[in-house]
Amino acid sequence: MSSPRSRPGPGPDAVPGPRTDGRRSRSGAACLVLLVCYAVPLATFALLVRGASRVNASGQCTGIGFGCTLTPHDALVFAGTFIGVPALAVGLLLSAGTAGLLARNPDRSGPDIGLLAAWPAFLGFVALLVLAAGSA
Repeated sequence: MSSPRSRPGPGPDAVPGPRTDGRRSRSGAACLVLLVCYAVPLATFALLVRGASRVNASGQCTGIGFGCTLTPHDALVFAGTFIGVPALAVGLLLSAGTAGLLARNPDRSGPDIGLLAAWPAFLGFVALLVLAAGSA
């Protein structure tokens, strides 16, 4: 006959360990994949800005107004500031919401959640680029 004292198990002073259901590692993997998905275009943009010319090839004056035009470098910085930053903020919010919805399914892995959460934002960026190219 077994008494309650002879049962194996944690004692009253036991400290609960980390979660074993995989939730923490799954969310960490999803965040890492999203971070990489956003870091690649940002790094590409930084390289474009760094390599862009700071003078106009035609010799035209630089600046805004009075018949002058922005240099390629200044045009990229201008577009990145007024279009890229708001688009990035909206994309991050959209990705976070999508990741939250996808995380409800316990069968999905963390990298799958991260990749699928990035798609709506990138499709929105492509649509924005197509609209911008069509109006130019």
